[in-house]
Amino acid sequence: MFNFGSAEKVKNLHPVTEEFESSQYFGPLTPKDTEWATINSNFVAETQTFYSILEDGQCLSVQVVHSHVGFWYPQIQFNFMLYNPTTANKLWKSISVNNFSTPAKVPGKSYDRRSCSADQFTILHESLPNGDESYRINAKIDNEVQIIINFIRPASCAGFKLGDGPEGGYTSYGNDKSSNKRDGYVVHRFWPRVRTEGQVIIKGKLVDAVGHGAFIHAIQGMRANLVARSWNFALFQSDQHGGVSSLLMEFETTDGYGLATRTEGGGGVKVTIGALVAGDKLLSVTGSTTYPGQMPQGLTAAEYRNTIKDQETAYIVPSEVRYVWGGAAIENNKAIRAEMLVNYKNEKEEGVNRGLVEKVDFLAHIPYVVRKAVHVFAKTKPYIYQYLNPSELQLDLPEGVAEATKLTVQGTAFTEQSFISP
Repeated sequence: MFNFGSAEKVKNLHPVTEEFESSQYFGPLTPKDTEWATINSNFVAETQTFYSILEDGQCLSVQVVHSHVGFWYPQIQFNFMLYNPTTANKLWKSISVNNFSTPAKVPGKSYDRRSCSADQFTILHESLPNGDESYRINAKIDNEVQIIINFIRPASCAGFKLGDGPEGGYTSYGNDKSSNKRDGYVVHRFWPRVRTEGQVIIKGKLVDAVGHGAFIHAIQGMRANLVARSWNFALFQSDQHGGVSSLLMEFETTDGYGLATRTEGGGGVKVTIGALVAGDKLLSVTGSTTYPGQMPQGLTAAEYRNTIKDQETAYIVPSEVRYVWGGAAIENNKAIRAEMLVNYKNEKEEGVNRGLVEKVDFLAHIPYVVRKAVHVFAKTKPYIYQYLNPSELQLDLPEGVAEATKLTVQGTAFTEQSFISP
């Protein structure tokens, strides 16, 4: 009955990229998909994150984090970043908010759980008559910074999760992947291209927030240091060819999850999700699963090149990353491919500083209770490397889905490499 000497590998990771056929990767969003879940159970973190690359070259992000740790009350954090690559000035604000509510509490109006509010901000979701959707953000962070920005998804560019139905988007952890028995999960929903309009007011001065970006709703249903040892994120935006965007999110699992034996760890599995947009239209949702020592099951990946050890953080980081997307067009299921190479090393400087926005000390920007829990369990100091660089995206497309079958697109890439544990 019991075979303790068996070397049979047990699968305790169920990547979303394996749960669906590649031709079925596009999962349309339902209203419920982007509602706040606000799950008040152990070690669940939920985020709404908005990105925009502005017409003047600046980059901004707005994020709300709902974290629940152990028996503590949920911690709600509002984060804002604005970076100017010309001056290298970065504004970062992170505050704990009071009286968080979803649906949002707005006198005289009714909203669903896609909207939220607190004493310091409102984020209001609206479905517009022309088929567009928007999130309207109004926040007063302190006496110096006020944010009034609309993030608008055009009707032509669908939002998505990887895979259709209620389990679309979910990677499950544990021997049993059923929702009431799994160890945990991670799920993402995306708007891969939005336009932005509005203002950021900083000490009485206006920053025009006209630009393009993306929106991501994510939930991590277990401790962050168990979900992944590292993450990669890339967002490319360009106004050429009617509006082009590419998005990639990848995580690599820890030793505890993957294909494991009783005596050997089974982690190091890479799960990669991607999307390609041209002509302001979602062309393809792509994905890949890569097990250690095996060929990738898919053509989407963030490939590290010329890695070096960062003496400041002790992490091994890439000098350049080759981002690739490969999959099938939603419209006709024919092959589609894209590639972007981003170089992070300046020839005249040590380290990987080209386009560096910041090395973010992750623990310094999360609520105290969450910070203590991550530090206790992870035993490490997580860092996020953020970059903003001019980039070129090469697109190979099937006939009929865009203005041409081969596009070379100039734009801007915001990228992150996150290291949670060695």
